[in-house]
Amino acid sequence: MEEHFTPVAAQFMPHLVAAAPHRQPPVLAWRVRWALFPMVGALLSEENPYDSVAPDLDSLVNHVVTSAVGALTAPEATTG
Repeated sequence: MEEHFTPVAAQFMPHLVAAAPHRQPPVLAWRVRWALFPMVGALLSEENPYDSVAPDLDSLVNHVVTSAVGALTAPEATTG
């Protein structure tokens, strides 16, 4: 998967950094991972193990978009 994802990410990240200058590139990279990996899983699996019935397309899109927006817009974590 890395051989396919890395070239796409290399083209995509400069634009994302320009669109979100308040985030550091490593933070954006992790957020993209957390936004995209659930999408890939949702699109590749025929059933959602957390639902008793596979979602219709509109529900699937809603879950994917909600997850992606959450991953990309969540406040930065603080430690301490």
